[in-house]
Amino acid sequence: MLSSALILAACTVASAKTPPNEAAKLTYSKGIIELNYNGKVIFSGSLDIDGKPYIRKVTQKGDQGQVDQVFAISAKSVKLSGHISADSDSFACSSEPEGYDATRVVRHTYGKGTNTLNRAVYERSSDWLLSVDQESDVTVQPAASGYGLSVVGREIILRFRPRFYSVHRGLKYFEPWNRKAWTRSEVGWCSWFAFWDRVKQEDIHDAAKTLNEKLLPYGLDTLQIDDGFQQAPVGLPETWIKPNEKFPDGMAALAKFIRSQGLIPGIWLTPMVHREEAVTSHPDLFVKGEDGKPVKAPWIGYPIDGSNPKAIDTFTRPVFADYAKNGWAYFKMDALRHLRYEGYNSQAGFFKKKKADRVEAFRNVVRAAREEIGADKFLMACWGPRPELASIVDAVRIGGDGFGWECMAQYNSFNNVVWRNDPDHIEATHANGYLDCTITSLTGSLFMLTDKPEDIRTKDLSAVKATIPVLFTTPGQVYDVDPSHSVHLNLVDSELSGSGPRPFDASRSTGVNLFQLDINTDWANWSLLARTREQEKSIKFADLGLKGKKYLVFEFWTKKLLGQFEGEFQPGAINEKYKVQLFCIREVVDHPFVVATSRHISCGALDLHDVKWDGQLLKGTCDRVINDPVTIFIYDPSKGSLAEINLPAGTDKQTPFEYR
Repeated sequence: MLSSALILAACTVASAKTPPNEAAKLTYSKGIIELNYNGKVIFSGSLDIDGKPYIRKVTQKGDQGQVDQVFAISAKSVKLSGHISADSDSFACSSEPEGYDATRVVRHTYGKGTNTLNRAVYERSSDWLLSVDQESDVTVQPAASGYGLSVVGREIILRFRPRFYSVHRGLKYFEPWNRKAWTRSEVGWCSWFAFWDRVKQEDIHDAAKTLNEKLLPYGLDTLQIDDGFQQAPVGLPETWIKPNEKFPDGMAALAKFIRSQGLIPGIWLTPMVHREEAVTSHPDLFVKGEDGKPVKAPWIGYPIDGSNPKAIDTFTRPVFADYAKNGWAYFKMDALRHLRYEGYNSQAGFFKKKKADRVEAFRNVVRAAREEIGADKFLMACWGPRPELASIVDAVRIGGDGFGWECMAQYNSFNNVVWRNDPDHIEATHANGYLDCTITSLTGSLFMLTDKPEDIRTKDLSAVKATIPVLFTTPGQVYDVDPSHSVHLNLVDSELSGSGPRPFDASRSTGVNLFQLDINTDWANWSLLARTREQEKSIKFADLGLKGKKYLVFEFWTKKLLGQFEGEFQPGAINEKYKVQLFCIREVVDHPFVVATSRHISCGALDLHDVKWDGQLLKGTCDRVINDPVTIFIYDPSKGSLAEINLPAGTDKQTPFEYR
């Protein structure tokens, strides 16, 4: 374990070069336009102009340092064809809402997107956005090393915004050039709602064996213990490292047992110090009040002084280092809002007197945890949006205690870009299990169950089995479809209490009820649409970025074929058993094609490979869960109906299929 001062200095030296917050070099000559940013040509295109062109260029810098570079050209007719050069972590998206009267749909993408609503490309590694303004027809299509761009209109306006999330969106600590997005599926079980802090060692053993048998084959591979194992009250590191009497074999042995069941051990830890003897023995390592004595704050206890490397070396590093050394690989760091609000914001005078930055003090505590566990382990911050921890943590629980699917419309643009959104734990065997599992999986969010092991053994797990693992998605929009909470995110600097919902905390209330996932594979592209309420009686394909074609619509949970539609379709009533609809929407072609499989809500993206029609035969390969039957649904245009290929339970992990 290195000291804080040494590691922080090393990290500063090792950091990647920060992309400049400056306009691209724009050149335009003889119909050729080129944008060069940060030493790289990011766009090159040719203009075909009918009539005398009217050309304007402007670069503006906003009050917060936002650089907005605009190139506009008008004529009787203008066509732009070119290539956007972007890294593999880039994605096509919408950069502004479609309009005040447009149907609000939260869009995500699996693979390189082809949605016709996309008018921009965002490159995460350098944090820039290149977009085309409205009032022209735009096509953004995947291409080698980036995207092809085609624009037609009487006026074309290109807009380049460097440092898009870090400056334009105000996330100044977002440094994606220093940490990549976490792409692994994170699906697990948490002990909190199942056992609260009464959890015992035998409960975790029981849960591990149950998960191994029932859900590990489907993709649930993490078990996280949440509170109740530590000595109470917590104080010095040994109160975390050496558990209470309910865990007689110790935490290293517990991690070993969890791994023996094929699962990744996950642990809940906090920066809380409540034991007074820890304070009296190290008084200079804590935040002090005006009276010069260590402050005791609600929830957090005695906040350690994150601006003092010795405090972090004494209280934070040993705990995380020990758990990482003993095999724990998923870390939930809780009570962080209380450290920030009650511990640091409420004691701004202490840091001002020390001439220390209280935000950096807060970041130091969490950064030390990251350094001790390593870059390859999952770190989740809890709770409430934590913009100060961007590029340190992998996920953030964006709402309060208890699951809320609505929150995934409120920070949709952050998901798998700034961090992975955690909507809190799912109780899948309860009334809203299908709804909660569907929206969590469809949006590529953090998926953690908290059902009792007995319920997992005895109740229907169909909602879980069909929604895990979770595909890695990117946002279809780089704005929040429901901005009612994220618009207040700057208030984190002034909050003094975390005891209840804050204006920026994601909530269980939203007017958005449609969630779309565009699927792009090497054998087909299609769209999935989840509907949570019955507001829209008819859904237009154009509002989903699907234009000008005939589409087949299939409802996954009820396995009902709604039929072929042009322009729009009527979704009908939501089945009360599921409380959600999940539509698979596929373009109709003139030969038999796959509609869906029963295995996963992605309707074939997870489990089907090498699917092709050779003129007489539709064939492919299906990945299987051992001893679990799978149905593949095929639409045959010549018959106008669905056909089923039933693959019985077996021991083969892959099974070929054919339809003639």
